[in-house]
Amino acid sequence: DNWTSWEFQGDGYLWIPPIVEHPTIPNKCYVAGGSITSGNKIIVLTANGNSISAEELSFNFNSTITAIAYSPIDPSYMYVSTYNGNFYHSENGGIDWGITSAFTGPNPHYFYGSSILPSYTELGKVIIAGSGYTNPGAYVSHNNGETFEPMDVGLPNSLTFTIAGSQDDELVFAATEVGPFVWTASTGEWTDISGFGAPDQTYWSVEYVEALNTARFGTYGRGIWDFVVTGGYLYELGDING
Repeated sequence: DNWTSWEFQGDGYLWIPPIVEHPTIPNKCYVAGGSITSGNKIIVLTANGNSISAEELSFNFNSTITAIAYSPIDPSYMYVSTYNGNFYHSENGGIDWGITSAFTGPNPHYFYGSSILPSYTELGKVIIAGSGYTNPGAYVSHNNGETFEPMDVGLPNSLTFTIAGSQDDELVFAATEVGPFVWTASTGEWTDISGFGAPDQTYWSVEYVEALNTARFGTYGRGIWDFVVTGGYLYELGDING
């Protein structure tokens, strides 16, 4: 296979900046800035044969971008979190942005950023997560980020690295510094699911594999662990690396 690379231009990026696929164009993606010139901007990368070109979008955010997402219902709705806890939303594909006033959300991990999860079923619903030591580690909005409310019942005072959800919005999974958690719509609470036999370890990442009804977690030094949802219950499948 042939690989094409892009050397980071400019500065101000996180150590591993978030990268999000373009919603409609398969050879494009969004990279969180930093910037090529100055400020803090979204960089659009485009693969062209054996090369990658970079375009810096014009809007300048007030600090380093720590998360980017778009609505799976209507991709013209985009969302950004920044290093100082501010949240931005756009309704025209990233051309114009509004900031959530009088709100400071959870701060990111200083290397890897934070996490945004737009709803699969409700346009305007979006969940954000990050550091939760002195404030809620997760918040939810039902109006495209104009206002937020805490979503932390059952979530410990810890750092949430990544959140992912099922497409019916019934389950939200969180990879945190103290273990794996799941939020259920029926209870409105988070539950620690490490008791199913998973290692006592930092959980860096999670994705929900809809076709397998499985939340796939990546841990620090203990491999990848699957939690399968079956009959409304979770059970731990184990380290898929064997």
